[in-house]
Amino acid sequence: MTTPFSPSQGSSGDDVVAHGGPLSGTEIVEVLAPWQRPIPITSLERTVVDCARTLDFERALVIADQALRKGADPQVMRNYLSTGAITRGARRLWRILDAMDGRSESVGETRTRALLDRLGIVGADLQVEVTTPTGTYRGDFGWRDHKLILEFDGRAKYFDYAPTEDVIFQERRREKALMAMGWNVIRIEWGDLSRPWEVERLLKTALAKAGSRKPAVPLLGSNRTAG
Repeated sequence: MTTPFSPSQGSSGDDVVAHGGPLSGTEIVEVLAPWQRPIPITSLERTVVDCARTLDFERALVIADQALRKGADPQVMRNYLSTGAITRGARRLWRILDAMDGRSESVGETRTRALLDRLGIVGADLQVEVTTPTGTYRGDFGWRDHKLILEFDGRAKYFDYAPTEDVIFQERRREKALMAMGWNVIRIEWGDLSRPWEVERLLKTALAKAGSRKPAVPLLGSNRTAG
C-alpha cells in the first residue's frame, strides 16, 4: 500500500505493508471492484517499480513479466531512474528492468528463467518455434544449436484451453515429431523448481551430450523487454 504520507506500522492490518511516497495523477488508475465500486490502484508501471524495490528478485520479476504482457511501457519504468524520480532501491530496479521479458507466458516460465540464470545455464531462447512434418511446435525454452527444448508443465497448460486428453495427445504427437528430427525435450513441473540440483543435472547432461562448444549469451540481463 502506497500513501502520500509516512504511515505508522500499527496503522495497517497485519497483512498490509504501507509505504509513504508521492503519487502523481498518471500513476493512479481505477479498477472495478467485485462489489462494483471503482477503487484507485497504482498503474502497471508504478506497481512494477515499487515491487522491484521491495520484493525479492524472483517475485518482482514475475510481476514485471506479467505487467509487460498486460501492456506496461518499459520506457515509462526506465524514466523513473533516468529522471532521478527513484533513488532508494534503484539498483534492484535496474536489475528487474534489465531482466524482464514479456514473452514469459506464466509464473512458472518466469521462475524457470530465473532458475536457469542462478544455475549459470545460458543461451536459451524463449518461445522457440520448430517446424515439424506434423506442424509447428513452440517450446518454452530452446537451445537451437543443441536441439534441446525445456518445457515448464503447469496445470493450466493441460486444463485451461482444451479437454485434457486432447492436449496430452497433441503434446505427445508433437514431441514424437521433434524427437524424429533429433530434438530432445525435457519437462519440469512446480516441484522441480524447489530441486534446482535435479534441473541442473538434467540440463547440463543433455547439453553436454549435444556436444556444442559454441559460446553462449547470458540469459538474463539481455534487455529483452517485449511489451
